[in-house]
Amino acid sequence: MLRKIASFFPDERMLYLLNQFDLKPNITRAEFDVAWADFAAHLVSTELAAEVGPILERQHASGFDTDAARPQSMFAVIRFADDAQADKAWQAIETATEPLGTLHRNVFRLVHDPVFSFWKQG
Repeated sequence: MLRKIASFFPDERMLYLLNQFDLKPNITRAEFDVAWADFAAHLVSTELAAEVGPILERQHASGFDTDAARPQSMFAVIRFADDAQADKAWQAIETATEPLGTLHRNVFRLVHDPVFSFWKQG
């Protein structure tokens, strides 16, 4: 039996939004990091997310990386405490509730080929 890593999956009710993307040409990682940090801080401070993970860069050369269908080179995970929190965040994004709408657009305008998938511990 696989032992649950408490710090990685602290609660079985939590949901995880996997964000995969590339930066648009001529966008620097530093520019993106500022926009992402502002967006992430707002999500957590307004309790629209439980936690926002760091931006991770894909290691294409690794034998572990076999996903040829999605070529994106960056990803981050946003963790929600439960369905209610995730639904509240989705509603705020969809209605562009300010200042979240502006913060989200500031991130979204810097990326291309975004792919999102939503996960729950089974």
